[in-house]
Order: sequence, then C-alpha cells, then structure tokens
Amino acid sequence: MFQRLLKALGVPEGPAVIHAPVPARTTPSLAHEALLICINPVNGKLWDHTRHIWSAALLIELAHEGRLQVTGSGKATRHTLIGSSLLGDPDLDKALTRLELYRPGRKTMGQVDSLPHADYLIERLVADGLLVEERKAGVLFTRPRLHLTAAGRQAPAARVRSILLGEALPDERTALLVAALHVGMPSKLLVPKDRAKEADRRMREIAAGIGEAEKALISAVRAARARSEGGGDTGGGGG
Repeated sequence: MFQRLLKALGVPEGPAVIHAPVPARTTPSLAHEALLICINPVNGKLWDHTRHIWSAALLIELAHEGRLQVTGSGKATRHTLIGSSLLGDPDLDKALTRLELYRPGRKTMGQVDSLPHADYLIERLVADGLLVEERKAGVLFTRPRLHLTAAGRQAPAARVRSILLGEALPDERTALLVAALHVGMPSKLLVPKDRAKEADRRMREIAAGIGEAEKALISAVRAARARSEGGGDTGGGGG
C-alpha cells in the first residue's frame, strides 16, 4: 500500500541515492537570508508569506547553481533535477534530496509545498545563537516569538535596503534575494514609508532582470501562493 502511495505521488521506484560528503559552503543560502529578513524585528513573528518566499529562494538558487532545468511559466512551469551531488549547504541539500524523490519534469507548482519547511532552519539558527526563541502561552496554543541577535537580520536586510533605496547596485546574489522577497514581501517593510513607492519600482525592475529559469520558478511559486489563498495564477508581490 505504501509503495502505491509513493507511486501516486510521483516517487520513482529504485534504491535511494547515496550522496558523497562535500565541503561545507561558507556563504549562507538565499533561503537562510530571506528567512532572517522575514522575521519582524518588533514582534518576533514571521511575515505571513514567509513559506512562499522561502520556497522561491530555494528553487531559484538551485536553478542558479545549474541544478534545475526549467521549462514553461506560471502554473505550467516544470523542472527537472540535474545531477545528484550535494552542494554543501544544509538548506539547499535538504531541498535537493526532497526533489530527488519525484519524477523528472513534474510541475513546480505542485512541489512547492513538498519542499522542506523553515522550522528546521529556525532550530539551527537558535542553536547557532542567531535567534532566540521565546514561547508565550496563549488562550488556545503556544506561540513562538523569534528574537534576532545583532548578527541576525541586520546584515542581509541592510544590503537589500540599500539597493531598494538606490544607494548601491545589486550584485547577482542580492538581486536573486530581492526577487525571492518580491514573491510576498512589500518593500514598505524594508524601507521608510515615504520611500516605499520608489523601492517598489526598483524591486519590480530587479525581479524582472534575473534569469529566465529563475523568473519561471518564481512565477510557479506565485501560482502556488495564489492557489493556497483560493485565487488564480496571479503575480502580486504584496501582502
């Protein structure tokens, strides 16, 4: 019965892939930086659309690393995993091993919710001292609050803010990070309110200037977000 379920989900038959160890990367993943930016420094809560921002960051970095072959766009976007070696980053490698479970050429939109969730990264950041987690007992359930340390959100958020305000030109990685944030975070959460309009314009321009494969993956994540909200295949980046 379990094998029939796996087959229905698109998991190919055969032995699991055994990965050779690779050196750890020193540069944090885009998903890592996006998650830190998505934490509200005032109330310690994650931004509403963190799930889709995180997924977009994982997918576009894998494509940028040459690990995903992408066709189509929006709901019709499909991807195929290229190669089986790991990259040395825990976030990306966890996503790679998850994507390996599915047949090549499946629709990306249907796999967004199958990507690893950010909970395990939060646990790792707490262990590394970048986050302090506080749990407050509510009426119905316990709510976590995430307190950022000085080494947490400040650096990636400042990098993005300077680009959105026109104070610096985006490097390739920061452009991809901005494009991932554009999936679900309004620029007004990152810049002064009186400059949100110009920041919105720059955010759109940067997102439009990334590679075609990355843009297609982002359109698939947008479609997944719209579906989860009960809407159609829209491309809004607000919240």
